[in-house]
Amino acid sequence: MGKSDLEYKFLNLWLTLTDLPEPYAEYNFARDIVGHGPGIRKRLREAGLQDWRFDFAWPDKLIAVELEGGVWARGRHVRGRGYESDCEKYNLAQSLGWSVYRFTSGMLERDPAACVEQVAAALGGEDGDDEVTAYHKRAEAFWRDLYDKLSALDGGEELPFTDLEGDDDE
Repeated sequence: MGKSDLEYKFLNLWLTLTDLPEPYAEYNFARDIVGHGPGIRKRLREAGLQDWRFDFAWPDKLIAVELEGGVWARGRHVRGRGYESDCEKYNLAQSLGWSVYRFTSGMLERDPAACVEQVAAALGGEDGDDEVTAYHKRAEAFWRDLYDKLSALDGGEELPFTDLEGDDDE
């Protein structure tokens, strides 16, 4: 199964903004239940499971990311059987101890750093504070650089965005 544009976008953001481990893509978590190898489809059927995958996963931490595309275009994941199957998948994952972070294309468009930050913080665990702080510094540098590039395209004039320092009371 190939990666969607949304998956490429998340992975690019992940690799740009964090130094945390790269996730497994299209991770077959349902196969872990019945075992990998020959006869997998039969074993899944007998267990009443589907060959469920996470878009991205860190199996050693039981953390997964699902990217929900097509929510405004009535894609497979928001219609009847597709939605129901996803609910079954998420419920099973949760019962097995997985934390599943779900993001739509709109969420990645509006605040991509916040999406990555949620997962980075979860992966950081007890000693994740330094990693999350480093992440925040990289995210701030990323956004400052983007802001500078957009300002240059606009003839060097200040853009009507909120001040990056968070001091927008002026």
